[in-house]
Amino acid sequence: MPLVVNAALSGVGGLYAVTRSVPVVLLGCCLAALLAVATAVSAPGGHPSDPDGPA
Repeated sequence: MPLVVNAALSGVGGLYAVTRSVPVVLLGCCLAALLAVATAVSAPGGHPSDPDGPA
């Protein structure tokens, strides 16, 4: 019986770890998307260190 309880607890622990990591991954994706949008918006104006503008 302890083996079943241990397996159940490890399953719950794994599920908990996955649910804990999902928001972090989503936050990372959102930050990457915001960075890409900000880069795309600022690209037409050109960057001070890139006088030729976007490639």
